[in-house]
Amino acid sequence: MIRSIIFLISFFIFGYEIQAKANQNNIELECLGILRDNFEPHVANWKFKKIDNSAELEIYYGNKYRIAMLRVSDKTNDILVGNGKWFSKITNAARSLLYVRYIKSEKIFFIEGPELFRAEGKCKNITVNIQLPGNQTFKSFIKEMVYIIREHSEYAIAHPKDGDNIKRHLKHTCHALDPMTIKERPMPAPEIGLTKAIKRYLTKRKVKPIYVTIDSVTDEFIKLCKETIYSSDEKKLFPLAKKINSKFTLLYNKL
Repeated sequence: MIRSIIFLISFFIFGYEIQAKANQNNIELECLGILRDNFEPHVANWKFKKIDNSAELEIYYGNKYRIAMLRVSDKTNDILVGNGKWFSKITNAARSLLYVRYIKSEKIFFIEGPELFRAEGKCKNITVNIQLPGNQTFKSFIKEMVYIIREHSEYAIAHPKDGDNIKRHLKHTCHALDPMTIKERPMPAPEIGLTKAIKRYLTKRKVKPIYVTIDSVTDEFIKLCKETIYSSDEKKLFPLAKKINSKFTLLYNKL
């Protein structure tokens, strides 16, 4: 078991060429390592996305998926530290706290949570190489995707009593935010998704604040799409479509 885990980590580390993002203040990592939950070992992989002093951590192990929002800072030029909470409905905040530490020169990432939850792994920086349709610029593509999201969310709420219509167009909306949220194909929007485009655009040194807002709102609704779109409680679909439409109508008007 341990030898298999070591092989997997070695393959992950050396199987990719490490690339740095253009903006050193914003990083995106993919990591693979060993996670121990109540002393039980698992092979785990996680994604870490940092923009300025905020970060998001997504971790997968066994059949579990967890996500955390963090506040991060550079302890030294080589060590990044952060703390935050798992995204959950647990009311006991102390039980949901976690701490992270990333050693940049060694590309080693540590996670420490409550109740004997520990993880350590090796990471690689990732860049998003995107071929935009029709040789569009990132700004024009982002505006088009914001428009698509606004339009399909509007279609979803056009007939409040038609559950099939709401679900169909909300799926189109969520797919435009992030294609990974939706299982069905084909979909009307490009497979790139707004999230990849906006995060790639944010690696530029100077961007207008509206694009940072779009990124934040996009992340918020991707999370809600994952929680809601395939939920058995279909009463949540219409309110989500309405919220998305309201936000993206305002964003489109500011672009």
